[in-house]
Amino acid sequence: MSAWNFIGILAWLIVLAWLIFTILNTRKRHLKMIIKDHKKFTWRNLCLDIVEVVVFLAMAIFMVQTTFLRVPNLKDSSQVKLSYQYKPLVLKTDGAQGYYVEVQNGNGKKPVQYFTYWVEGARYEVNSNHARVATGGDPLAVNGAGLPWPKKVIKQVSRDMPAFVAQLSGTYRPTFINGLGMHVGNSAEDYYLISVPSEIFVNNKDKDQEQ
Repeated sequence: MSAWNFIGILAWLIVLAWLIFTILNTRKRHLKMIIKDHKKFTWRNLCLDIVEVVVFLAMAIFMVQTTFLRVPNLKDSSQVKLSYQYKPLVLKTDGAQGYYVEVQNGNGKKPVQYFTYWVEGARYEVNSNHARVATGGDPLAVNGAGLPWPKKVIKQVSRDMPAFVAQLSGTYRPTFINGLGMHVGNSAEDYYLISVPSEIFVNNKDKDQEQ
């Protein structure tokens, strides 16, 4: 684990320490109010209770958002390092039909598609949350093309390879905000752009028909 991520660990320890302090300090003040001052309520104690709880909630919400809910900005090169790989696809056959990618449709209200493709010596399966299939024309004219793909390189690859898979990999850089979220060195995104010459090279079948 990167040393930068200890920033986030320290921040969470501070949140925990503040929670413990709030519990103990609230108990101490309220016992003093009852035993020493012979009162059950004071506005001062109420205000201190509210301030301590609000501070804890603010810190906890901020750390939850930073650690678990922060969406990486892949176009911000100061926060995310991008790398790209391009591999030609291997043509598979099913009887007389040849195809480069197999699409399996899942079930449910928002079904996820599963894409299976082959490269030299390997078979991969990715889903539509992290991949798209482009059939002919401009490979970037599909959903997911809004990602920071190197357009000139993609166009050159599409001229050199009739069918290919382009992989975009993003890794969190060593920065304070990434360390605070304990993300440094971790994957920010893996996205696959699968490009084939036309729809006839796509084999469609339902997920429940898979072997």
